[in-house]
Amino acid sequence: MVSEMPYCYRCGKEIEANVKFCWNCGVQLKPLEAPAPLLPHAGVPRISIRPSGVTILAVLYWLSAIVAILGGLAYVAGVSYFVPLAFLTLLWIMGAVLIAIGVLDILIGWGLWSLRKWARTVAIVLAVVGLISFPIGTVISIITLWYLFKPEVKACFA
Repeated sequence: MVSEMPYCYRCGKEIEANVKFCWNCGVQLKPLEAPAPLLPHAGVPRISIRPSGVTILAVLYWLSAIVAILGGLAYVAGVSYFVPLAFLTLLWIMGAVLIAIGVLDILIGWGLWSLRKWARTVAIVLAVVGLISFPIGTVISIITLWYLFKPEVKACFA
């Protein structure tokens, strides 16, 4: 049985059947097998390109995490030398809460960065809670809610 050797579509040289690059011109060869069929449950293809607004939100969450964690560490370590002993426990609790908020912000930023559906939901909930911090927090929360409910952004988290 004689098998026919394929040819490079760019230079026309004879090549082996399963090579990925032409040995003569170096061009990448197209695969000979057909692409895998779409899964039946994949009705709408998921957009895997992260919009720049989502990237900005993720970075803002990370910056907020840095501020919260540093503030929490300041409450726990540094400020405790300047306050009476009666307020020390209160400052440690406030510091622990700030550190926990910082860790939560890191997780939300990672979830937005990797387009996780839960991260969009948590960001929406936090934006709704942020509406009560008038005036700057209200404006930031309104912009965040408006952006996260845009159809093209919503489709990224589907």
